Amino acid sequence: MSRLSGDTYVAQLYAGNRYAYIPGPGPLPPPGPLLPASDPFPFGTGTNAGYWMTGPDATVRLTNFFPGSWVNVQLRIWEISKGSTFEQAEAVNAAFTQSEVIFTATGGYGLGPPVVPNFGTLAIGTLVKARPGLSLFGNPTIAQHTVAEVFQTPKNGTVVYLFDNLTQTYDVNVFDFGEWGEPNQVVLPGQGGFVFNPSSESLDVIFVGTNRGGLGFSRSTGKSVFYLVTCSSRSGCLAEFFTDRSRGSMFPGSTSLQTGDMAYRFYNNRWYISKFENGFWQDGGPYLEAGEAMFLHLVPRP
Repeated sequence: MSRLSGDTYVAQLYAGNRYAYIPGPGPLPPPGPLLPASDPFPFGTGTNAGYWMTGPDATVRLTNFFPGSWVNVQLRIWEISKGSTFEQAEAVNAAFTQSEVIFTATGGYGLGPPVVPNFGTLAIGTLVKARPGLSLFGNPTIAQHTVAEVFQTPKNGTVVYLFDNLTQTYDVNVFDFGEWGEPNQVVLPGQGGFVFNPSSESLDVIFVGTNRGGLGFSRSTGKSVFYLVTCSSRSGCLAEFFTDRSRGSMFPGSTSLQTGDMAYRFYNNRWYISKFENGFWQDGGPYLEAGEAMFLHLVPRP
């Protein structure tokens, strides 16, 4: 994974009061809203790549807070060509990320320097947590990635079963003795499959880049077979993503789902099956998180 460099992406600090109003007796009030507290700053180049450049003295001054105030802060990063603000980029599903909200204190007026929050390492893209055992994953971005790029911290015994919609077969790749059998195996946009996580902890599945939005889909037979589809929307994919109103002609020879089509979601080591009948999903329809995949089986089309 390469570090962000230059002005393609920018970072901006957001800040808000610890509480929306002064606490009194009873439950604590909710936190105040997070609002922009700095200009959007580009990233450094060369040895400074990966660090946001806040100015000559590397200081962000919070002008709307008293010295010694306790505040919530968050760092937000986005692709500047997709919006002049974080909210605009988020609305069009551009590449963006944000840190956790951190509780810290301001400085100034003889109180000494502020408590500097540690935002950690942030990745631009989609992070999927593969649970212990089998999980279905898919590439939600517009770029292809190698298995070694997607699975950066696998344990020995991790297995990727990459599904090919065209051949209806799996390409199996095993991580053992500290390396992948095929480290350069390519995961195309919209492509995915199963990953077996032998650990007792979740495995990070990282796709860096801009999400394509909606459903991702890679290669096709044009026949009545199983298709693996990927959720490429950062806000998740509800049942309406799978209807004729939004899907269009994603599948060859079909402009809409038909009675008898089935969706198979594998989640938390069990299958969840949805059936499409008479224009509706019988159980409300499938739901996928960003970067999650499922199988869709279509009945024969004319």
